[in-house]
This record gives sequence, C-alpha cells and structure tokens, in this order.
Amino acid sequence: MKKTKVCVVGAGTAGMSAAWSLSRYPEKFEVTVCERKPQAGGVATTEHLEVQPGVYCDINDGVQGGSSSYKNSILLHREVNFQPSPVHMRVSFGQDSRSWTNYLPSETNGKEIQELQSEIHRFGLYLKLISWLEPIFIFIPIWLTARLFCLSSRFTNAMLYPLTALFFGTGNQTANVSSALIARVFLDPDLKLFDYNSERLLASQADMFAFDKLSEIYQALADRCLPESRRQMFIEMQMN
Repeated sequence: MKKTKVCVVGAGTAGMSAAWSLSRYPEKFEVTVCERKPQAGGVATTEHLEVQPGVYCDINDGVQGGSSSYKNSILLHREVNFQPSPVHMRVSFGQDSRSWTNYLPSETNGKEIQELQSEIHRFGLYLKLISWLEPIFIFIPIWLTARLFCLSSRFTNAMLYPLTALFFGTGNQTANVSSALIARVFLDPDLKLFDYNSERLLASQADMFAFDKLSEIYQALADRCLPESRRQMFIEMQMN
C-alpha cells in the first residue's frame, strides 16, 4: 500500500496531536512536522521559576489542566508516560458580601448565593430545557436566553457570565456564547466541566486533572511519533 505523505504545520498541541494520531498507522502515513520555534508544544510551555531564593518550581503556561471530559488529552499524555495529577478545583467570584464559591455551604457562603437561591434552582431546570431543545438554542446567545427565562441581571452578571468566561475564556464576548454550549458543559458526559448544584450552582470541589510539564510532554510526543529522519527535518526547521 502506498503511504500518504502528510505535512503538519506547527508543533503545537493540535499539530502534535494530529501527528501522533497519524503516526499510529505507519503503514498508511508518512508524517512530517514543521515548526519554527525551538520546542514542540506551541503556547503549551513550561517555565522553570525561582519562587524564593534557591527554591524553584515548574509552572505551565496556558492550559493548566482539565476535567475528566478531556479524554483525548489525558490519553495522549499517558501515551508518553506522563500522568495528570487528580485535583479538586475550587472557584470563587466577586468580593466581600457579593462573593460566592463552590466549596462553602450555602448558609456560610456570601449573600449572593443566599439571595439568588430561587434563580439557581430555576437555572437547573432551564439547563434541561435548553438541552432538550438544543437545535434551537444552539443559535441563541446566553444574553437572550437570560431575558427569555427572566433571569435577573444580578444572577446573569454575578454568576452566569463569570462562569461562562471561566469555561471558555471568552472575555467581553461572553454574552454571545451559545446557550446550548452552556447546557453541555453542565450536562453532556463527554463535555461537562462541572456538575450542577441546586444550592451553589456548582458542585463542590469538582474532580479535575493538573497536567504535568507541558514542554516535556509535547517534546516526548515529537520523539515518539516522528521517525529519526523526520525528526531531523523537524530539528532543521527549528534551526531555520
């Protein structure tokens, strides 16, 4: 069988993931990766920092970890013998009496949680409705859904928007995120990041994973999925 020659431009997380996937079928594909930087991983890098005199630690840039729904990333890391570390994720928003968290009981949380209990409960019902009518809500941004469901601006600005920005990193475009995506990160087993909680909105201390040294992970992938001849070309591209 004639092999298909594939050139992957960029050795970032997506590029190396594609190269790794194709390299699992060496009888079908001959893979070359072109990268201009001196290391694989793209923006997924690791900094070795001195936090105190003589005390160093490694900190990943960009994505620090993910939920159990990040199945492909976790599988990819384990493939090159890097085990993500299980962690319990705590989040908090706001300050003083307007703060709220996912790890304190509702009665000891900020006023925001206590005073918005009815909307938090209703939001859980709305998530199910959005999921059921996903073909429609995929086109409806969350700002419009909030109005349709009569959610207060306080709930929207203090809880819904900050949470969405945390999920997707959407900044000032948060209000335009599809409502169907919000429902999915709560309800879809393959995508969800948090479990819904009728008292705090988010389940307490969600199970997450912290990634190991990203620079080493993606360099190990380059070593694993590229044969010696292609790896040499990869190195030459780095030097150029």
